[in-house]
Parts: sequence; C-alpha cells; structure tokens
Amino acid sequence: MKQKILFAITLLFLSSALFAQKNVDIDNLRFRYSSRHLPQKPLNPVFFHYSTKIDMPGTVKNSVSEETLYQLLQIEGQKYIETPAESDVLVNLTMGAINIISSEVKTRAEEIKDKDGKVTSTRYYYWIEAAYTFDAKAVVKQGDNVLIQQTIYDSSRKMTYTSQVYSAQKDATDFWNNNRDVMREQFTKKCAEDAVKWLSSSLSRTYGFPIISENEHVKTIDTKKHPENDAFRAKAAELKSKVESLDGTTPLTEKEVEGLIAYFKDIPNRYTDMKSNADIRLRYAAYFNLCRIYMFIDQPEKVKELADLIVTNGYDKKDGEKLAKDASDQIEKFSKSIIKASQFETDRYF
Repeated sequence: MKQKILFAITLLFLSSALFAQKNVDIDNLRFRYSSRHLPQKPLNPVFFHYSTKIDMPGTVKNSVSEETLYQLLQIEGQKYIETPAESDVLVNLTMGAINIISSEVKTRAEEIKDKDGKVTSTRYYYWIEAAYTFDAKAVVKQGDNVLIQQTIYDSSRKMTYTSQVYSAQKDATDFWNNNRDVMREQFTKKCAEDAVKWLSSSLSRTYGFPIISENEHVKTIDTKKHPENDAFRAKAAELKSKVESLDGTTPLTEKEVEGLIAYFKDIPNRYTDMKSNADIRLRYAAYFNLCRIYMFIDQPEKVKELADLIVTNGYDKKDGEKLAKDASDQIEKFSKSIIKASQFETDRYF
C-alpha cells in the first residue's frame, strides 16, 4: 500500500514538474537609450566646418531673438565656424514677414432643451479665426555647389489661428482688435523658430551625426517555477541597465558584456529539447538578447547569424526576420561611412 502511495506521489511530482515547465512566459524589458546616427548623404569631407547666415526683416528681429535663432541653427556633429569664407559649407536661411490675410468672428449655436426635449433657449459661442502666411527658404552650398534649395514655409500656404471661445461677440472682436499686434509677434516667433528647428533637424540627419534617443527592449522571463527564472531575469536586467546608460558618445565594449554574452549563448546548449515549448521560448529569448547585444556593440554581422537561429528555432520567426533586416540596414550604413560605430565623440575626428 505504501509503495502505491509513494508511486502516486512521485508520479504527481513529476507531472507537476513537467507541467510547470510546459511553457515559459516571456516579457519585454523596455527602456530608452541614445545613439549617434550616421549621415544619410555624407559629404566629402565627411567631417566639415560650416557657417550660417540668416536674413530676416525687422518684424522678425523684433519678435524673436536673433541670437536664439543662430544658436538653434546647427548641423549636429559638425563644427560651426563664424567666418563663411573659411567654412566648407554655408547655410543661408531667408525669412519674410508674417502676412495676416483675413480675420473673422465665427459663431456656433447650441440649443438648450428641457427634459421633454423641447427647445427652451439658444446659447451662442464666438471666437476669432485668423489666416496668415509666412515664407522661409534655405540654400545650402559647398563652395559653388548648391546642395539644397528648400522652401520651408511657402507664402501661398495659409495657416490658421483659432482664439478661445467667448460668450459675447463683442468680447471676441475686442480680443482681436486689442491683441492683433501681439498675435502677429507670436505667429512670427513661432514660425521663425520652427523654420530654424526644422532646417537644423533636416541638415543634421542628412549631413551630420545627430544623437537620437530611441525606445528599445530586451527579453526577460516570468516563470517562477522554472529553474532558469532568477538567473535569466537578473542577466536581462543587467543588460537593460548597461544599454540604457548609452548616451551616443561612449561605446559599450564587448569586454563589458562578455559575461552576458556567455550566459545567453549557454542557454541553447542547456535547453535543447526541440519539442518543449519552454525550451523553445527560452532559446528564443536568449537569441533575441544576443542580437540586441551585438547590435549595441556594432557587430551587425553576428546579429544576422543569430537572427537566422531565431527563425529556425520556430518561435516568433517575424522577430528574427526583423532583426536580420535591422542588421542588414546597419551593415549598409557602415559600408557608406568611414565610421563603423554608433557611439562616439565627433571632436576626435576634427
């Protein structure tokens, strides 16, 4: 009798253990990190000195600090120089004045009904709707060669301003009559600053080395009964901590993550069952994290190899395909640049 009870307990224990490892729950550890992006259209030389010139009428100068506009206009990762004659690239931004082409009082009526649905009164709302235009154009030259001729604001494109809502038409009219000049200054300031910011962002992506913050994630597991749970979670958290400290200037070296690489590489060697959902998912999470590590340390060729293993492993093949594409894109970018890194100080190249 005792043997039967012992056998039943053993069977129950084995069944419970097998059931516990039937699957592994995978979670994302999300974070933000920064990286240095390579230019979309690198110039020759890749690193250069540039100067800026902003032409604007008095109405713009009276509405926004000229110094602020010059500070905003930059090609990130390249060197600014004040003397145009000594620069490799000249950025010339020309802006016009705000032109208010129309303003009118808009009205909306709201019927007030009693509990029976009968209209008892009508409430009116009033606001100002003004239309205005602005023009801003940029010319970027490398010597006599025109690199860019770009219209940022076209004077034929109408923009609209809507005021707050008033309960009396006179209040809306008075607001506009009393604040028209102030609103013109606000329109001017916003358009001028937006034009400079847009141009700066565009030039930085095209010819510069901007630092960009991005969302990313690595894989962790959440299956307490699985023997790998605590170790995997600890390594995933360590990986997250290392990557989210990246700021676009200081690289993460292979030596700094060699312990993580060794751990995640060992997972497929220890969990080899091709039919176990738990093993398949665990291998997937390990391969995924290895892909991310090698991408962060600028070794996209290894990412492609591991991404193929995700596909053959069988769980979430689309992730493997996406990681392989990301790696191919990075390889292509590196092939077009003398820089083969995503974390570096540009000053060292000048």
